[in-house]
Amino acid sequence: MTADEPTGDVSTGDGHVSDRGRGGDADRGQSADERPGAASRRRRRVTRPAPAGSDPEPADPPLERRSESENDARLRADRPPHWG
Repeated sequence: MTADEPTGDVSTGDGHVSDRGRGGDADRGQSADERPGAASRRRRRVTRPAPAGSDPEPADPPLERRSESENDARLRADRPPHWG
C-alpha cells in the first residue's frame, strides 16, 4: 500500500463503503505484536490526493512588511465611542 492510497473506510462513490486497509481474515487471529507494522498506528482519516489544478508547491507569503497606506491609518483611528 502506498502513501497515496486511502486507508480505513473508503466510500466507493455509489453509497457503499469498502473496508480496505482494515486487514483481512488472516490479520484477525494475530495479536498486535505479531502483525507486520504493528508499531505504527493506522491513520483515522482518509488521505486524498490534491485536486487537479492545485499548486503542489504553494509560494510562501513575503516576510517583509508592507508599507502603510491611508486605509491602515483610517482603520486604526476608527474606534468605537466607548473606547475613549
